[in-house]
Amino acid sequence: SSVAMDAGGLVLRLGRNDFRSPEPETLSERIESFLSRFGLKPSQVDLVLDLRFVSFLHRERDEIFAESMIRSLPHLEQWRNLALVGSGMPRDGRGFRTNDITPFWRNEWWVWLELRRRIASRGLQRLPVFGDYGVINPEQVEVPTGDSRPLSRIPQVRYTVGDNCLM
Repeated sequence: SSVAMDAGGLVLRLGRNDFRSPEPETLSERIESFLSRFGLKPSQVDLVLDLRFVSFLHRERDEIFAESMIRSLPHLEQWRNLALVGSGMPRDGRGFRTNDITPFWRNEWWVWLELRRRIASRGLQRLPVFGDYGVINPEQVEVPTGDSRPLSRIPQVRYTVGDNCLM
């Protein structure tokens, strides 16, 4: 396989629904099927656990869910890399004042920090690395085809700074 030839490996991205699936196959069975299909060992796979949007109101719920995701993984210690990703960035600038710099909390960063603390205190050895969507919300914003309304020309500048973001 190309993975064996270039030693690049593969990325397996698992989202919330992969852990709640009503399918008859368990998550472990689906992961084993994936590894078998590509002839891979977990050590050749980067595993990404994607929370997508993380809201301020649901940070603790997402932290608990992320811990559950990690605890339910087969081969936990064997994955080449394990990353937890998400984004707390709003879809647009609604709710932010014009011509102002407004800080707001990096929810995905908070979830990751608290998750690492929680996992370490419970004796799990494998801690995920942090990943985010940068300054992008994970949900696509699409303009319907044929919509002739002009788009807003007001720029939105977004930065991450430590524990906060700036809009």
